[in-house]
This record gives sequence, C-alpha cells and structure tokens, in this order.
Amino acid sequence: MRAEKVTSALLNVAGITALVGTRVALTRLPENTPYPAIVYEGISGTPILPITANAGGSLMRTRMQVTAMGRAIGEVKNILEQVRIALSYQSGLINGVQVVAVVPDMMGPDQKNDEAAVFMQSRDFLITYYET
Repeated sequence: MRAEKVTSALLNVAGITALVGTRVALTRLPENTPYPAIVYEGISGTPILPITANAGGSLMRTRMQVTAMGRAIGEVKNILEQVRIALSYQSGLINGVQVVAVVPDMMGPDQKNDEAAVFMQSRDFLITYYET
C-alpha cells in the first residue's frame, strides 16, 4: 500500500491534472467515468534483503503500472509523457513514505478497445522504499 501512496501523490501534479482532471483511480475506474483517465495498480513486490543483519531498515521494491486511457492514441501518448516526467527518478519523503528511487521500466503496447472506443497504454515504474 505504501507504493500506491507514493504513486497517488506523484500523479497529482499540474501536468497530469491538466489532461485528466481528477480521473485517476487505483485498480479500476468508477463506472461511467469519462475519458481521458488514468488507472494505477501494484503488479508485484519483493523485499530487498540486506547484505548483513546490521544493515538496518527494511527495503521493498514494488512494480507499479500506470495505464493511460483516452479517445485518441495521441491523447494517451501525451498523458504517458506527463506520467513519465512526474514519476521518473523521484526520491525522498513522498506522501509519508521514504522513497529511495522511482525508476521507469517497461512500456506496454498500444491497445484499443473497439467496444468502449478507447485507446490504452501502460508504463511500469519500480518504486524502492523503506517499509518502516
């Protein structure tokens, strides 16, 4: 849940809200949410084991996926660029969580849901932070 708190805070910046407003949701958009929008979710997490018992602190690395959705592929690309700018290489105390680093990772393929008339693309970020 700590990585979700970090992601939520980093997505709440002018460059992103100018494009999607408050339509940013954890795991799933509420029904009938208009586009454009963003959904983010934790994909996986793993503890980073210390080299020695005296290392101190308990580190965790979580893969967060941020999915941009819009009516046009260009709109999706613009949102993801703002997400990349907002999240990449952040560190420090973020929303009460001590973050070591937020690093961009894989980018998913362009997708289109013809039935919903929406384009989508995801970008993963690895968030390393102290659990305690």
